[in-house]
Amino acid sequence: MNPYCRLNDFIMSQTSPPLILCIGSARVSGDSFGPMTGQILNEFLRCPANIYGTMRRPIHAVNLASRLSEIKFLYPDRKILAVDAAIGGNPGEIRVFPGPLRPGLAGGKRLAPVGDYCVTASICGGNVDELYKVSKSDVLSLAARAALIINAAFGSGKCRFAENLRHAERIPI
Repeated sequence: MNPYCRLNDFIMSQTSPPLILCIGSARVSGDSFGPMTGQILNEFLRCPANIYGTMRRPIHAVNLASRLSEIKFLYPDRKILAVDAAIGGNPGEIRVFPGPLRPGLAGGKRLAPVGDYCVTASICGGNVDELYKVSKSDVLSLAARAALIINAAFGSGKCRFAENLRHAERIPI
């Protein structure tokens, strides 16, 4: 099943629209996939969802736990779509799958699993050092592709979530 169909099935199975949590550091080119995706969704596509994590307000290893606590306090019953960079696999591949992801795992960080459903993009081969060498334009291209998939999947569920989406928070970027 293609990424759009998989994500659309997840969104349509929910009673309220999932939140989008874009994880990564704006300071490391390869790790900026999440914040770039959040920025594109929020600023350019105006995705009809609550979006956390942009280039100006990234969610990364240092603030992930506190931001996640804040989000769960504000939206205790909402599912989370986690978006993050991945290492390994086929570079350039966008994956959509159920269950949480483990941010920072490739870098040896022990962070809590995040998300009920996930979107990842394979940024580079299996070496974490490659994250520093990936060009911003390659990451931007992947982020734009992922943002279009996410936006289309949320847009298809717009009618169903009309009441909730009218109150969707626009996160200052």
